[in-house]
Amino acid sequence: MKGVWTALITPLTATGEIDVAALDALLAMQKQSGIEGIVVLGSTGEGMTLTVQEKLTVLRRVVSHGKPQLKIMCGTGTLSTYQTVEFAKLAVDSGADSLLITTPPYIKPSTAGLMAHYQALADASAAPLCLYHIPARTGQSLTIKQFQELATIPQITAIKEAGSDMAFYSELVLALPSTQILSGDDLSFLPSLAAGGKGCISVLSNVLPAALNSMYLAYLKGDNDMALGLHQRLLPLMQALFWEANPAPIKALLAHVGKCQDILRMPLVAVQTETKERLQKVYDATVARL
Repeated sequence: MKGVWTALITPLTATGEIDVAALDALLAMQKQSGIEGIVVLGSTGEGMTLTVQEKLTVLRRVVSHGKPQLKIMCGTGTLSTYQTVEFAKLAVDSGADSLLITTPPYIKPSTAGLMAHYQALADASAAPLCLYHIPARTGQSLTIKQFQELATIPQITAIKEAGSDMAFYSELVLALPSTQILSGDDLSFLPSLAAGGKGCISVLSNVLPAALNSMYLAYLKGDNDMALGLHQRLLPLMQALFWEANPAPIKALLAHVGKCQDILRMPLVAVQTETKERLQKVYDATVARL
């Protein structure tokens, strides 16, 4: 797991159903951008608020229209180990290449509980697991020692680190040299590469995947000036996408460019009118700079 992965939104119709036509259009744009893969049903994809049937509809559509050009990672994490395992099996059977598994939110299990949780997933499927560490959403911050213990489970081949603490990120890379550490935050993507990271699971790449991928490729080629220049031009938009709770801002922008409707699954709602207007201005200015 390396490179740019788009944490894909789930487009919805005005009546709250999966917008399959919009999903196909989003996938077509992603396939043209040169990115590595797609992550479906994560926090950006509103996976926690979709029904099982809706999740399967999204996943199967992405698999059928995205592969083999794009690798597909599916978010299957829930509060319950049983439910996480059951949906993980369905995801792999539906064509997912790997699974994104957050530490169970709200429950805050012990290290032994986390080991049991991820081991149950490893026992249920041979699919690679990407451990998703996002303390702001789960209420649980793992230590380096906990990561080292969890990394003894062979199927955990990657970690999505969304804490935005570059000192901690650097420690994690140093402590787990055989594990691919991905940035879960667009703002820290370029710095994370310098710290030894391997890629990013991105919100921004929903709307500007080619630009973010160009930044990544420039860094790999040693063209630091180009990579830094792209990072700086994209930075205001990276910040703007978190003015309100993700994925409301990115859906507002995608609606602005005609890629989906500005509809979210409650309890999430569309961004405020003032925020939407500011977002559009930042986006338009960013595109003009690219």
